Amino acid sequence: MKVKANMKYLGTEERKTKDGKTYTVCGLLQGFDTEQVFINDELKRLCAPISPMSDVECQLNIRITGERTFVNLEDIRIVPEKVKK
Repeated sequence: MKVKANMKYLGTEERKTKDGKTYTVCGLLQGFDTEQVFINDELKRLCAPISPMSDVECQLNIRITGERTFVNLEDIRIVPEKVKK
């Protein structure tokens, strides 16, 4: 299911797996709920100019399996100032 969500951008962080592989997560905030989603290099490039706590519009793809819910970030854009008011 694809969903558009207005959120606050918290930033990105690189992490390493136990076997030393590097991956990047993006932190997003909506109300009191935070979400950390894995991002690829293209999304990392889109996030680079965004300042923490900026209002962003996200395109999310949410998949629910029997045991887990997967949230993938597909697009992220800064919400223009005139739209915020």
